[in-house]
Amino acid sequence: MILRLAPPVQGSESYLRNVLTSTLTVSRNEDAPAVPTAPPVLGLEAHTAATAVDPGGFEELWAAYPRKHHRSKAQDAYRALAPSPALHAELVAKASVWASHYEQKATEMRWRKHLHTWLSEERYLEDLPEPYENPKEAAIARKRESGPRKAGKSNDIGKSGLSPKTPIGKHVVKIVGSELTGGGFSEEAEFRFHFRIEDGNHKDREFSHVFKIVSADEAEQTTGQSIYAQLRNATGVIEPDDTSDFHDRSLLAIVGKMGRIDYAAL
Repeated sequence: MILRLAPPVQGSESYLRNVLTSTLTVSRNEDAPAVPTAPPVLGLEAHTAATAVDPGGFEELWAAYPRKHHRSKAQDAYRALAPSPALHAELVAKASVWASHYEQKATEMRWRKHLHTWLSEERYLEDLPEPYENPKEAAIARKRESGPRKAGKSNDIGKSGLSPKTPIGKHVVKIVGSELTGGGFSEEAEFRFHFRIEDGNHKDREFSHVFKIVSADEAEQTTGQSIYAQLRNATGVIEPDDTSDFHDRSLLAIVGKMGRIDYAAL
């Protein structure tokens, strides 16, 4: 069955609304009616580009990225970016690098970037982030870490150079350890001697004595060298090759008030 269209009435007018300007336009039909066309849709190109992104690409990136939060936002950011195959491959590679970095630095999850932020702010083009450290939490952690060590030290040194609570009086002592720090290109050189009391009420008690033999303070250096001379004379180790030469040597230690100490031979 063939349908025949009636010819247009001569001089008739048709009105079409322009979807872009929302105004009425008039076209006068002379010979044949205009073939209607679908009006353009704003944003069609952007929509087409977004839907053209491979959904499997996002899944690959999501699996590689080290934080799984706000998935829908991450999907939107990925669609908006509409990465090319080359950029997608770069994103996945960078996500893996960031994941390894976070793991190596033991970064808490709350300090890791969300994927949608990482994409929208182009963080994948930046250097790896520095580990976040909360100053208050870090101070507490350091205090906890150093606390047990300090508590376990029996040779903490006071201002006088002697361990706290070194017993006053004359003691036969044995040198059980010694160290020399500094010297060379350093402006300071410091001796630390460790003693064990071998007689009396304080037998087996240990204490330490620290003094400087090289110092920018001339008076402090003179005092330190005088103490070192006493130790060499008291032990008979006049020209030591190493601090270990003093070990297991016995001598007399005379401890006075205010941290004063002198050494003498037995």
